[in-house]
Amino acid sequence: MGPRDDVVTASRVRTAHADAWEELGRCSIRTGGGWSRLAGIRLMASGLPYPQWNNGDVIDPSVVDIDRVAAWYEERECHGGC
Repeated sequence: MGPRDDVVTASRVRTAHADAWEELGRCSIRTGGGWSRLAGIRLMASGLPYPQWNNGDVIDPSVVDIDRVAAWYEERECHGGC
């Protein structure tokens, strides 16, 4: 028997959170925002220069390249909120 669809787990909550922030990044492309999936992390930028409005959801911390994450945010002239 597989997992039940109605069971809330930490993994499902993390995935839903990452999905929502990624979609916000997609909606913000025209205003300087964006989104990306790098090794071990999903990133979004709102187009605003404030860390609380930019997000990185860590999926696997063992493979995240923090320098690459920082470079991604620098390209957009915003600060990440990882």
